[in-house]
Amino acid sequence: MKRIGVIAAAFLVLGVTVAGCGDASDPAHHGGPDTGDRIPRISGLAFVTPPMDSATDLPLAPTVRIAVVDDKGVPFKSWTAPITISLSGNTTGAVLAGQPTVKAVEGTGEFEGLSVNVAGTYSLVASTPGLAPLTSRPFVISNYDWFVPGQGLEGAGAGTVTVDPSSPSTLYFSGVGRYVSGGNGGVFTSTTRGKTWSAVGKDLPRTARVVGVDPGSSAVYALDNDDHAWRSNDGGASWTNLNFGMPVSSVAVDARTKGSIWATGTNASALYHSATGGGQWTEVNANAGCSQLDIDPTDSNILLCNAGRRRSRDGGTSFENVEAGLPSLYNTWFHHVDHAGNVYSVGGQCSASSCTGVAIRKLVKGSSTWRTLTGAGLGDLQSVRAIATSPSNSLTVYAIGSEGLYKSLDGGETFASTGNTYLNYTSLTIDPNDPAVVYASAYDGPVKSTDGGRTFNPIVTGLHNIRVDRLAVGAGASPTIYALAYPGGILRSADGGRTWSSGNIGAKAIATDPVHAGGAWIHSANGSIWRTTDGGTSWQEVSAKGPDAVAMLSDGTNLWAADEHATAWKSTDGGKQWFVGGVGLPGNANALMLDPKDPKTLYAATAKGFAKSTNGGASWSNSSHCSKTTIGPDRGLLSMAISGSYLYMGATDGHLYVSTDRGETCQFNMIFGAGKISGLAVDPNDPSTVMAATELQGIYRITGGGQQVSPSNAGTRGLSFNDVIATPAWGLHTFFAASSVYGIFENSSGGR
Repeated sequence: MKRIGVIAAAFLVLGVTVAGCGDASDPAHHGGPDTGDRIPRISGLAFVTPPMDSATDLPLAPTVRIAVVDDKGVPFKSWTAPITISLSGNTTGAVLAGQPTVKAVEGTGEFEGLSVNVAGTYSLVASTPGLAPLTSRPFVISNYDWFVPGQGLEGAGAGTVTVDPSSPSTLYFSGVGRYVSGGNGGVFTSTTRGKTWSAVGKDLPRTARVVGVDPGSSAVYALDNDDHAWRSNDGGASWTNLNFGMPVSSVAVDARTKGSIWATGTNASALYHSATGGGQWTEVNANAGCSQLDIDPTDSNILLCNAGRRRSRDGGTSFENVEAGLPSLYNTWFHHVDHAGNVYSVGGQCSASSCTGVAIRKLVKGSSTWRTLTGAGLGDLQSVRAIATSPSNSLTVYAIGSEGLYKSLDGGETFASTGNTYLNYTSLTIDPNDPAVVYASAYDGPVKSTDGGRTFNPIVTGLHNIRVDRLAVGAGASPTIYALAYPGGILRSADGGRTWSSGNIGAKAIATDPVHAGGAWIHSANGSIWRTTDGGTSWQEVSAKGPDAVAMLSDGTNLWAADEHATAWKSTDGGKQWFVGGVGLPGNANALMLDPKDPKTLYAATAKGFAKSTNGGASWSNSSHCSKTTIGPDRGLLSMAISGSYLYMGATDGHLYVSTDRGETCQFNMIFGAGKISGLAVDPNDPSTVMAATELQGIYRITGGGQQVSPSNAGTRGLSFNDVIATPAWGLHTFFAASSVYGIFENSSGGR
């Protein structure tokens, strides 16, 4: 499963690079706003919004921002020279798409729409005339992005979990990264410790993420990608925009004083305070030099700026730099402030080409010197992606490291593995009352541990932990997607997979009407045939006893079914009456398919090979060269798909067969490990691409007539899938896959 980064703060200055010394013509000596004591020097470049993990060809989100900053970390507004970025560590030949050079506006360059086309681990190198280049922290581009949409979390994917400190059963999940750019994501709430979830009010932008909860009032604060701050007083049902005439780069909630919140402007200079939960604001310091802000949980007068590297002890009136103990050219990757007021920082000395001296550093409350922790037991420190401490015991520290989840009982001095070696957690949150309860975000949504991180379980209501055997999509501009599931029976989604409802009818086979929108038939578990004409909102029994169908098919006028006894059936009256539709099926049919160019030609994938009918199902034959020699008379087939002139067939033993003459001849192309190929689907917007659902091997992407096969496994590796379908009406290159355990997965990038 793909690693996706988590936005811990809206505007994080990762570090600065000193350009060197020189005379007044040196850019490092340019003046800036008068602070009263001296004119700030240009210190160098800073990634104010660093690149986050993403998928190939998907935009990096949020937008990468790079600024020329002074020695307080404040963007130099008079700087208008172009800023250029490039890929570092590019050993794959990847292309960085988007605009690589932008003109700085008030000292900051915004690089919208950046994407990378090849999977790998990269960094961005930023440069501008006269200053030393700066390298970002590494970020990961993964091949593909399958995820579980599910009911409730609507495919929120990776993100962060925030716990209401005054009511630990209330959680907020903020979906971020690729799911925001793809239209999913957003903020969700649970009042049952994650057992059930619901989306928050629609007036909150889907790019928003929760940044804090007021323990005195349970008011929730959020920040979106357009630098707008929001507040909800009713658990997320409705939201108020808190902007006060300027964009907001960060919001911090005072844990000790009800209604007290702080905000910094995007120019990283001004600091504001509100004692009324954002109702009225007061400018506290016009030149605070804060781009990101934390409040000491034990003392409301102590403000920590820029990952703890600037500090105020008098409520923001004045600030001091806290750099002692940090190496030169130090780049903060991420930080964490615990409930005792200690600051943890992860970063290193970064140049244009590499980062060295990566370590966990700790600023103990009241100290002015950072101390380097050994990180003993954590393995490769460059792989540390998140740190969290227990609110009830600050000595208990969790970290996501190179080999999974680690735990420290001595305030981060030493770590030991929890035994959980899963590598794709992207954020950590500890329950305020119980340090053994840990929330994390994986790439298919939030998970929860009650044993100190040793094991995690998904906390997504709806489509997790159910088996889905078959998928189908109806006709029309906004077609219903159907799923045959256990438990749950026939499930339906009318909104592109975001929410699902059950028809409470156990179903073994389904056929959708390709002509009439809303039409479909199912063979129920008790043998009856049911029909819907309204997209599954209601079902009517049309035959109390139909064929014992394991596969069904419709052309809008006729219905075909194949039973467990190698018998083909046909109905010409909408499923009310059935008659044996033809002889010659070599075995039980697992799939039926119409030829898109010839409505009288049908194909069957059976337990004993391939069969074809050229007379509308009146008779079947498996006497083709394809069946008799290449596949063999006893080769079990499970799935089929037609793409242009290619007919693909998936076998029970993982063999993929391809025919270019509609099944008269065929060739063996590929074997997918030892797992069966249970589903095949063509990308209707790219006929050269076919997706394959396999047993224990995840999802594969097939191109070039079966000559090129690559795993589409981010989010599906090692899982068993029973079916895959294309749903172009719900988005170009959108697929859904049916899992044997985790319900339904979605992919909106053509498997890439």
